[in-house]
Amino acid sequence: MPYPLHQMRLSGAHIHLRKIFDEDRSKRHEILNGKKAQPSRRRKRVRLVCDCDATSPYSSSYGRTRIKYTSDELKDVIKCSLELLKQENTLAEINPPIVIVGDIHGQYFDLLRMFSKFSEGNQHGSMRVKYIFLGDYVDRGRRSMECVCLVLTLKILFPRKYQLLRGNHECKGINRVYGFYDEILDRFEKEEAERLWLGFNEVFAWLPLAGLVGKKILCMHGGISAYLNSLDDIRKISRPLEEPNTNPLAMDLLWADPMLNIQGYAPNTVRGVATFFGEDAVIQCCEKLRVDLIVRAHQMMMSGYGFFCNRKLITIFTAPRYQPEANNKGAVVYVDKQGKIGFKVLSPLEQAPGDANQQDNTPTKVAGPDDKSFRVSFFSKPGHVSLKISSTSEPTRGLKVAHGYYSWSKPPNVSTKPRQFSTLPRVCYFKRSQDEG
Repeated sequence: MPYPLHQMRLSGAHIHLRKIFDEDRSKRHEILNGKKAQPSRRRKRVRLVCDCDATSPYSSSYGRTRIKYTSDELKDVIKCSLELLKQENTLAEINPPIVIVGDIHGQYFDLLRMFSKFSEGNQHGSMRVKYIFLGDYVDRGRRSMECVCLVLTLKILFPRKYQLLRGNHECKGINRVYGFYDEILDRFEKEEAERLWLGFNEVFAWLPLAGLVGKKILCMHGGISAYLNSLDDIRKISRPLEEPNTNPLAMDLLWADPMLNIQGYAPNTVRGVATFFGEDAVIQCCEKLRVDLIVRAHQMMMSGYGFFCNRKLITIFTAPRYQPEANNKGAVVYVDKQGKIGFKVLSPLEQAPGDANQQDNTPTKVAGPDDKSFRVSFFSKPGHVSLKISSTSEPTRGLKVAHGYYSWSKPPNVSTKPRQFSTLPRVCYFKRSQDEG
């Protein structure tokens, strides 16, 4: 198998992957699965979509230097991913040992830190480890493109080692609003950005909705459903599923949440879609599906993981310091060959290299339709912002980004001189926080 994972140096200063294509662009998976190309056929190496210098200085609004992708590289990733995912089932089945990864949300550096947890000596990212990702690769964080390109490329290179599930943010209606679309728009011209965004969402529409580990651990992004009576119910969900709201079971697999003190299922009044499910529903579901454990993501856990229903259900969340005020840890689940589980925890860094939402005070989205009357000031303390309109003398404090990147609190009196911008960048919409009236 070309380019084993240890050569990617996932936790080192540089990451170098390589994609190899035949000159005639024949199907990549035929080579990846071990079928040798004809000796006379020349192959050329194409610069990988995930090259990264993790030691470069800050130079962009998305943290450290962003990887400069070309549209052709991204189209190759989209094309190869589609070829591979179309061959997979809606219920992905994989055997342990395996690492179960929760929400990533564009926190690229923390994704690399997670891989380094499973290194062997100086070989970063052991090939002995398999991974299943529970979705939400994009949105909210600053480097969604790097995250989704890395996991898709790993899937292309090592299709039996990496299993990617779909999260609720792998839906067009969500990732257009919560950051992924605007990140692509910030990197490419509008027409090309639109094509790439649609291409990635076509890939998302083919992602499996659930995974079965060793026939005894059921994995999904959201939760269980009243419509889930057998594993075949998941297998029968047809893909591509561009609009999950057309299928109530798919919606619950992507959106549902556990809730204490309820019986069975109830409408999810917090999210406005899908359902809540109680402890009795978890017990009944495990009995019907003949599984011992359910692992899901979708909700931030302060310790990185949480238990429900006497440890029959685990919620895992891999993105540390997901919100400035939370300072949560991230975690992954490790399942050994015997099916025993353990956790590896990622503590939040004091100075993360630009991936955690609160670490980069540079605005990323437009504050109004090209309104040049605004002047914005950012205090150096993470999570505190002051927006000043040029026609007034008092800054408007306690702002929240409407699309959900941040939840700003009212800043205290600070003496640090704020960074000032004559105009707001072209993509961010602000609104007053509720406590400010």
